Amino acid sequence: MAVKRITVRVSPALHKRVAQAAAKRRVSLNQFVAEALEASTRDQESAAGPQRLRELSALLAPAAEARGLTEEELLRHGHRMSRPRVFPDTGVLLAMIVFPHDKDGHPPLAGEVMELSAAGAFELVLSRVVVDELDEIIDRDFPEARPRVMDLLAPLADQWTRWPTPEEIAAALPFTTDPEDAPIFAAAPAARPDLVLSNDFRAFQSPLAKTFWEQNNMTVESLYGLLCSPSPHKPPAEQVH
Repeated sequence: MAVKRITVRVSPALHKRVAQAAAKRRVSLNQFVAEALEASTRDQESAAGPQRLRELSALLAPAAEARGLTEEELLRHGHRMSRPRVFPDTGVLLAMIVFPHDKDGHPPLAGEVMELSAAGAFELVLSRVVVDELDEIIDRDFPEARPRVMDLLAPLADQWTRWPTPEEIAAALPFTTDPEDAPIFAAAPAARPDLVLSNDFRAFQSPLAKTFWEQNNMTVESLYGLLCSPSPHKPPAEQVH
């Protein structure tokens, strides 16, 4: 039987509880976690079954009939509408596309986020200003990655949000530590994301920057924070293999 490897990052406290539970059952930690994932997956599939479809269909039946949608299509549409919108900065987008795997073939944090995006866990929203800056970096430092960049970004070209206006850039400037970041700050509100994704803590998670995000009803998060916890400032999590 083919076996796939999954790395799960958890808090130290949860790691200890899981290890104790596995020892109590006298099974390996790997077996215990695999069985727990299987049971959770069954529960999720059951929860998304016919009952949920009936409830959703009853709620939106008039609109569904008018548009000729099936229950399954309506459910898929509802899932898309409920996905959080994530706006990556240039550094994160570069890491997601150019460095999806480490030297051992495993996905680093950016690779895991890319996999989540591909699986539909959230909606990736891009700005023209981020894509233009990425293009410059690719041409200068990673020309061999150009085909991969085109394959991933070209299908989304009609969804890129506009460049911010000079007035919008000027309004964002006081909240930046580097004036060159002002266009990206100004572009984010136009994309209407739920979350801004950046590993540049100095520029994007400074007190001034956080004030800007809060004023525009957005939060900022790191790659690690998006994957593991609501705050990137928590202690490092342990891994279950």
